[in-house]
Amino acid sequence: MATDRQIAANRENSKHCTGPRTETGKAKSSQNALKTGLDAKSEVLRFESRPDYEALIAEFYARYHPTVPEDRALVDMLISSEWLTRRYMSIDTAVWEHEFFRSGETSLGATFLKSQQAFERVGRRINWAQRNYQLALKQLLDIRAKRIAEPEPEAYIQEPTPEPPNPEPEAAAPPAETESLNPKLVSFLPGTPQTPEIATNQPEIVPNTPAHDAEPEENPPTAA
Repeated sequence: MATDRQIAANRENSKHCTGPRTETGKAKSSQNALKTGLDAKSEVLRFESRPDYEALIAEFYARYHPTVPEDRALVDMLISSEWLTRRYMSIDTAVWEHEFFRSGETSLGATFLKSQQAFERVGRRINWAQRNYQLALKQLLDIRAKRIAEPEPEAYIQEPTPEPPNPEPEAAAPPAETESLNPKLVSFLPGTPQTPEIATNQPEIVPNTPAHDAEPEENPPTAA
């Protein structure tokens, strides 16, 4: 449980958080609503300090730098739990002051006994907020430790498929040797003039001569 000195120290530290000063810092801080689900208008009551709440958000985001949705949700839980703890601590103090003013008591014991039920309810609220804080912090640290030990594979990045090496051009096959053509089976050889084959050792053929073309004999044979 935070003491009054710790609460006062936190308030003093928050005063030093003046926010961004440069134009770049102001541009980044203007996008804070897109990074956290917390809303100062709904979380801050009318008697609470809105600058203190915004300074608390800046401190936690500067401390943990959440970059993924689950981290942001847990950091927001830390901020909300811390803010509620501060609120319930203020209520606890207000109950004491109210009872002192109402009854005029100066004894702490007598004042506690008169408002014991109210103090118990406030105490349960403080314990509930602190348990939520410790649980969110443990989950955040466990998730980050697991992420460092076992980094998630980047499935969305597709590695380029290596191209196969260009195959060496195959050597041209030598032309198939053609069998020599048999001149007796073909009428002519390709690429050479046709030459008639001269027959050898063949009887000379003499054409027949008609009978009327025969020359008459000068001395015809006489009859015996």
